[in-house]
Amino acid sequence: MMSNSLQRLLLLLPLLSSLVGLTKAGYQEDYFQELRFRSSVEKAMRSVAQILETTRHPRLAQDEDHVYEDKYALAEFLTNTVIAAEMNTLEASLGFTKDVFDKVWTKVHDDKKSVTMRFQAEKTTRFLKDEEVSVVTGENEVEEVEITESGSEGSSFWGGKNNEKTKTVKTKIRETVLQRHWKVGLKIQLVLFFGADTDHPIELLSRNSSRTFVTSGSKKMGTEAPPSTDETTANYGPSDINLTWLMQMISREKMSQFSINRDDNKTCKTPRRNEDVDAAVKFLLVMEAWASQVVTFFQGTVARMETYTTAQSKKYQSFMDDNHQVAESLFLPTLPLLENSTVLSDLDLGRLLNEQARRIDEANNRIESTLDDNDPTTLISAVEAKLIVASIHLKQLVLQYRDSINYIEDLLKNQLKRAIGKELTASDFESFMRSHYQKLFGSDYAPKLFSYAVRRPNHHPDGILSIEGPTVKDTTVSYDPAQTFVRQIQSDNPESSSIYIPINAATSVEIKGDRYLHGWLQHRFNVGVHSGQSQFRLAARAHQFSNFLLVVGTMAGPDKFQPSSAIVLQNKDEVLIPLITEIIPSAKEFKDAISSLSPEQQAFAKAFRASQLASSLFGVCVIQLKPQLEKLLGLPSDTLTKEIKLTQDLMNLFVEYQIPSDLLSVHHELSSSLNATVKLDSVKSNVRAVMDVIEQAKEEIRLEEKRKAEVKEQMYPSASPSASPSGSPSRSPSASPSSSPSSNEFYASTTSSRSSERVMPRAARSLSTAKMDAVLSESSAHSQSFAGAPPKKSASYQEGSIPEPSEEEVDESGDNGSPESAMKSQRSLASDFTLLPKLLDSLLEKHDQDGSLRSTIVKARDSWTRTRKENLLTPSRTEFIGTPVIETEKKKAFDLLDALSRSGSLPIEQSELHIVVVLSHCFEDDLISTIVKDNINPIEKAEKSSLLVASTVHGQAVNELIGDPDTLQRLTDTFPAVVEASTEIAAQAA
Repeated sequence: MMSNSLQRLLLLLPLLSSLVGLTKAGYQEDYFQELRFRSSVEKAMRSVAQILETTRHPRLAQDEDHVYEDKYALAEFLTNTVIAAEMNTLEASLGFTKDVFDKVWTKVHDDKKSVTMRFQAEKTTRFLKDEEVSVVTGENEVEEVEITESGSEGSSFWGGKNNEKTKTVKTKIRETVLQRHWKVGLKIQLVLFFGADTDHPIELLSRNSSRTFVTSGSKKMGTEAPPSTDETTANYGPSDINLTWLMQMISREKMSQFSINRDDNKTCKTPRRNEDVDAAVKFLLVMEAWASQVVTFFQGTVARMETYTTAQSKKYQSFMDDNHQVAESLFLPTLPLLENSTVLSDLDLGRLLNEQARRIDEANNRIESTLDDNDPTTLISAVEAKLIVASIHLKQLVLQYRDSINYIEDLLKNQLKRAIGKELTASDFESFMRSHYQKLFGSDYAPKLFSYAVRRPNHHPDGILSIEGPTVKDTTVSYDPAQTFVRQIQSDNPESSSIYIPINAATSVEIKGDRYLHGWLQHRFNVGVHSGQSQFRLAARAHQFSNFLLVVGTMAGPDKFQPSSAIVLQNKDEVLIPLITEIIPSAKEFKDAISSLSPEQQAFAKAFRASQLASSLFGVCVIQLKPQLEKLLGLPSDTLTKEIKLTQDLMNLFVEYQIPSDLLSVHHELSSSLNATVKLDSVKSNVRAVMDVIEQAKEEIRLEEKRKAEVKEQMYPSASPSASPSGSPSRSPSASPSSSPSSNEFYASTTSSRSSERVMPRAARSLSTAKMDAVLSESSAHSQSFAGAPPKKSASYQEGSIPEPSEEEVDESGDNGSPESAMKSQRSLASDFTLLPKLLDSLLEKHDQDGSLRSTIVKARDSWTRTRKENLLTPSRTEFIGTPVIETEKKKAFDLLDALSRSGSLPIEQSELHIVVVLSHCFEDDLISTIVKDNINPIEKAEKSSLLVASTVHGQAVNELIGDPDTLQRLTDTFPAVVEASTEIAAQAA
């Protein structure tokens, strides 16, 4: 037998589930089941046609012309109806008489006491006796055959004919079993008590009953000790429902007085979403759970007791079915009806409630005529039956109210859908805002697509850099560039300073190109589900015979860009880098969260948040390689534009073999006296000399491998010729860098460069000192032959020394742009992008009262997609690359960057640095729920956020950002505080 505590827990499970569900978004009260609602309304409308006059034709709200305020009136009508219907049920079936009502009303309204209705039950069990009885447990059927012989001759082929007669004999099987007799008592009680005073309750219903049950078992049970004759008690409940809210909604005259306070915009959003209706729904859900417990008690506990005998079990099941049928016949008056664009009158409401009360009385009379309250030998009487029917009816009233009140919200959704002509999604809203921003802001300040050509002025682009997001059209998914508010700081701007990229512990590369500050405003719905997800990607694509270097990282200081990954792209390479986002709490959320912390805890939280804000500066740096190669080698601008093979050979020498640039460049002492052609020929000659040494080393390795193979063959003559590790050396066209410079060989070298690492063993890359000295000597000789005079030795490029940057290349502060020195002077946003996160955070704390605009950290995933071609004629191949390959590509890119900058001494001017600050405007629900449930116009919210972001990024007031005077006036009226503060914002961000 279960313990009392376990039984009590099982009885409380429905209520606990209901209470837990109240705290979860999307609980069942929000779920509108249209089919169930339609079925219930159709059934009730047949009764309404009988109750009202034949000339009356109330209809559902969707079929009547009405205005938005009528929906509030309808919500009030529905809630007042269900309150009155609940009171009708309590009064008619649960003992809530007039005297009880008056006493309860006075306690609640005058004495300000709470009132609770409690259902509790107690079961007692006592063993009476054991008895052995003989019972029939089955039957056996036996067929008996009687045979008689006939005296007639010739009647059979063999002689006389036999007569057969068959009969069936049934025998009963009896068995002696042990029967135990038990006396079971049941006491139920329904009471009211005020406050916490449970010692002086008001009794509404109570009944004591008992009956004898007989259980059967095997005879072997008789050998065991009989149970104790002591009486055991099991308590069920108590199951409580607080009726205070219900009584507060009823006047002394028993009139329902529920209304919705529409003056508070924060607590009253829609006819369905407001504090008053939420309180009604919350109470009714608890009422539904309480009624379910009562029904479950009789369907479960009492049913198990009645199933001790088969006859009683069938009788009880029939009784419960009858109760459900009786409850189904009762009238449910909670209907969302309008007539002539208004809700039904109080007179009509009274008629509907009277019909409900009449049917409850009829059901109770039917129950009383069938069951006897005075028979103590049955556990179920009219008292229990009326309690069961009333509980089922209370559940049905709550269910219909939920469906009817949610119908109002569903009606709003359907009206919005019909007005627009489609079911809106977040993608639709994003597309609309992209277009809307272009109209909202002036042409100079409107968001621009994050799609940039990697190019020099008046040159064909080397590639494209973009941040892309998916766009779904029908069933097709395409990727379009994101839109950002962008502010360009050109390299010749007085406030523009160099940015340094550390590529190792000893070297930082100086970047002097243009800088772009991007403010990326994202719109996110259902933030709780997809807060850490992002479908955006960073895309970089190189054109054929073009190349550039891509560095991804974050701004770590006023003049320091901290790289996280890098890669070289060339010859139609494409790299897709997925971006992941991490939304951090808004400034308002953070302030509220730390308000009650200790000073030490607050200091820790502020320091950690500062670190989060600092890491929100996502950056992408693009470095053009040909201009820097020309600068490094001492060549005039555009010299390498058409030198495809030479450019590719230079890339291979720097990346694959780490050849010092001094071996390849034009001698610095003579560069000013040489023309462009001579300089180019000098570089070609230097490259050819180094490539010859490399080729010679590769040839020596081939010969050595051949010699080893021949020795092995002589030692093992039985070996098959095919077992030789290498055959006769043959030189492929692409492997001969010093062959005649025909156009075909130029293309061959270009397209086969990627496989050179696989062709040549790693040992060939390490050139001996003697050979490199020979190359250096040969390089100097070529320079002398072109110049006609021996070069003067420069102290800056002596062997074994690393050139130091010139005075012009060092930052004017004398410390190479360290963050500490940059803090010594007053900085502006144009010169220090790291000011932006904290500036935005302080502005959002003042002006984003909703706390919906949140800073967002963007990072690159460690799984990329790369598409490349092995050579010019083969098709492209797409592959996924992970961390090991990404790290290898980063090392190659840094090796090249080290060579191009002479280990940091040569600044890189042809570059672009894009710094992206992402802010997410977060909506808790999906788009439709935001509009319908929260009564929020997401367009206005997004406009306010865009004004804050645009003013900060551009350093301009709102009246400068907005081009149209009418639009400016509308925004001023809608967001006066933001427009007024924009001047201060612009001054801080300028």
